Amino acid sequence: MPHLATEFVNDSTVRLTYSLAAPVARVFGMWADSRLFESWFCPGEPWECSLPAYDFRPGGAYRVHMLAPDKDVYELFGEFQTIEHEQSIVFSWNWEDSPTHPEPSLVDIRLEPSAAGTKMVLTHSRFLSELSRGRHEEGWGHCIGRLEKALETD
Repeated sequence: MPHLATEFVNDSTVRLTYSLAAPVARVFGMWADSRLFESWFCPGEPWECSLPAYDFRPGGAYRVHMLAPDKDVYELFGEFQTIEHEQSIVFSWNWEDSPTHPEPSLVDIRLEPSAAGTKMVLTHSRFLSELSRGRHEEGWGHCIGRLEKALETD
């Protein structure tokens, strides 16, 4: 796992730092290309994910359907707020019909070159509870593990 650090900034924010063995352009491409994004953005087996919408541009919308092992469907959606080519991606994060996540949270991805390839700092903020923050921190760990594998094979 490329995980370097976890920082609980406050009750509503977690910052995760990763070292990825790929150049920044390749890591950015894994976020920018809907086909590549769909290949890794999922908690992992036995979860199944699909991407019915992915408009990677400022103001563009995205939607992810996640099918859990118990066959419950979770729908995640949001909007890309800012994108700086090969530097940063900021987007809102909303769960459809979720009483525990009634307000959108915010994801801020920062990329920079490093000796190993890319340092990626992911800050997820605006959680309503420490429990939610912790669950998302765990979920990101699974997703970024899949990203690392996708970078090795793509």
